[in-house]
Amino acid sequence: TDSSTGGVPRQLESILGAAAADSHTVRHVSCNAIADTLLSKAVRAVAAAEAMPLPPELLAHIVRGANGDLRHAINKLQFVLTGTKRGPAGGKAGRAGKKTSAGA
Repeated sequence: TDSSTGGVPRQLESILGAAAADSHTVRHVSCNAIADTLLSKAVRAVAAAEAMPLPPELLAHIVRGANGDLRHAINKLQFVLTGTKRGPAGGKAGRAGKKTSAGA
């Protein structure tokens, strides 16, 4: 294990057990966080491609909660927009959507 990762080896050991955490097949990979501006742009692009409405306050909420993790932001976008009506065809989403019980 790499001493520069701090508490990660201990976390792995508590989750996987000492034998698995010390295995040569276990590697810790860390990634730098994505800047909020780039994260916002990516989330807006996904919402537009799916023709889903994305109000600015919802975008801000998603970006704040993602802490620079694009995968987390897209998963959260999917979760919060489940059941929201799609905007007009052509990839341009409206600014406000209405929830439906029937789904998209």
